[in-house]
Amino acid sequence: MGVFSSFISSITATVSSLRASQAKQFHERAALLRFFCERNLSADLFGKVNEVLRKEGMFQVRIQEQEVGLIKGIPETLLQQLHEEMYMSLMAHLPFWPEWAYGEDMHFLRIVCHFAMKEHIAKPMQDAFLPGRCSPEALIIETGHMCYIPAGSTRDIVVGEGDILCLASLWAEWQYHGRLTASYGSANYVGINSVTFCQLATEHGGPLWQYLQIFGILLLGLLESSGNAITDLIYKSSLMELGPRAEKYAAVFNARNARTKGFSRSQSGSKESITWSKNMVQTLETFEKFGSQSLGA
Repeated sequence: MGVFSSFISSITATVSSLRASQAKQFHERAALLRFFCERNLSADLFGKVNEVLRKEGMFQVRIQEQEVGLIKGIPETLLQQLHEEMYMSLMAHLPFWPEWAYGEDMHFLRIVCHFAMKEHIAKPMQDAFLPGRCSPEALIIETGHMCYIPAGSTRDIVVGEGDILCLASLWAEWQYHGRLTASYGSANYVGINSVTFCQLATEHGGPLWQYLQIFGILLLGLLESSGNAITDLIYKSSLMELGPRAEKYAAVFNARNARTKGFSRSQSGSKESITWSKNMVQTLETFEKFGSQSLGA
């Protein structure tokens, strides 16, 4: 009887929270509609303004998963399906997945969604991160727009849906190199926990694991070559060539049954540290210089 009463109380609290949130949104929408009606403004303009506000999250105070206590009680299989539907479309924004990963390695993508990804919300003028602090996760902007300011710069960069920040944290210790703020209203973004991602990739193994190692080395090399211009924001266009290169290297190593690990792991506090293997770097440089045929000979 006590368990049933607790269950009913949980439902009541959740419904009350939803009603309060919906009531606030209703009043805001009603005020906007009244503003347009009193000035005889066009319905077309109202529709455009409403759509922009919807995308910016101005009308949506989206309830978070941890706020819905009932979700914690559902079976693990349904919870995994829930996370897959929440996050799988965002995974496609990551620029490093090879096409074949969506076939034979689909299970790995599902468990990354389930165990490594978590949603966040930044309320208006709230900082998502500040420079100098350790980054525990890579970030993907889901909805809304945010302002990114690189450390030592006064230049504002607007980031929005699909933009990626702190990608290198999936392979290496990473400190924030700028400030990310919700300067344009509420914004929703998703984080991929770096340590969990590394653990899942190691446990999964196989060609995808080899490919991810090599992509990480190429990415870190790209960032290192940029010198003082390192920022948290990664432009997908700058990474387009890394995927095909990583696939070529991985194909050679897998064909030769190479088991050399491209990075070694050691614990540094609570965050996994990834260091380069000199043998792997030298092999990649040789491949780059002489091509895959000389390596396969």
